[in-house]
Parts: sequence; structure tokens; C-alpha cells
Amino acid sequence: MHNIVYVCDLLIRLHTDADIIIKNLLILTSYQAQYLIYKTALIELQNLFEAQYDKVLLHKVSSFQDEHHSVMIVDLVIIKFIDFLRDYDRLNLALSRARYGRYVIFNMSSIRDRSGYHDIKYLKDMLDHFTNTHTLYSLQTQFASVYITDERAFALVIDPTTDYPPEPGEIDKNSHDLHS
Repeated sequence: MHNIVYVCDLLIRLHTDADIIIKNLLILTSYQAQYLIYKTALIELQNLFEAQYDKVLLHKVSSFQDEHHSVMIVDLVIIKFIDFLRDYDRLNLALSRARYGRYVIFNMSSIRDRSGYHDIKYLKDMLDHFTNTHTLYSLQTQFASVYITDERAFALVIDPTTDYPPEPGEIDKNSHDLHS
């Protein structure tokens, strides 16, 4: 559930701080349960703020085929099962469809502690690559903003073309597509 709080905060920051219009934001989830929780969370955001957060695009990876989107938030926080992460094609699809900005949320301890994690070579290689290229960031301290607070640690994978910290304003502001 902490990942939902983090992503909702990120949505608010992308919209308010970076002035990215809501229709250019997309959340991709791995599982139906995550999808339903996000759907409820977006309605709650709509009720709390004047912006139309219920208009954020929300898809499961399996229903998002061969489409590209301006700014994607990919939630790969896996609590019980890593079956989705075993499917290279689906994982590649989830990580390769962002045009201007990509935020990928992992729960590293959950993934690395799973039996079979080391058997998924491409997943291990991908996470090692993100770590070695300094594009994997662990939010170890209390995560707080003026909108939402979350005390759980996450790992945030940033598109290698984006500098850390992953401020919403770091996305290519020159892109007319993001603001219209």
C-alpha cells in the first residue's frame, strides 16, 4: 500500500510542480488487485484536489500493448508473487514505452528475498545494471511531501537519461506534448 501513497504523491508533484497535464500521465500495474487499488486511490485524489486525477490513465501491463505514453509510472512492487517478473516480454513492454519520463517503483527486498529471484537472470541483470549505473535509488529515509507522507523504503528506478533527484521538473519541459 505504501507504493500507492508514493505514486499518488508523484502524480501530484508531476501535475502541480512540473505542470504536466493529467492526460499525459499513465500508471501501469502488474496485477488486477493493484489496478483496483489505484482506481480507488485516483478517485480519492479527485475528491481531495481540484485537478481531475480520475483522468490519469491506468492500465495493467497485459492490456497496454505496443502503445507509447508521455510519462509513465510503472508499479512493480510485488508482495507475494513474482510471476509477472518472470515474463521477460511483459516486463520489457512495461519498461520501454515511455516517451519523456519513466518512474519505476520496486520493493527491492521483496524481490531479492524471493526464492527463484536468482533464477530469473534477466531480472537480476536488469537490477544489477540499474545499481551499477547509479540509476537505482533507494528511498531509505522517511518519504514526505506537503501532500502525502510515507515511511516505508522503496527503490526508484530512474530513466538513465534523467539526473537524480527525480524531480518532476527534470522531465523534458520543452516537449509541447506534455503540457497540451
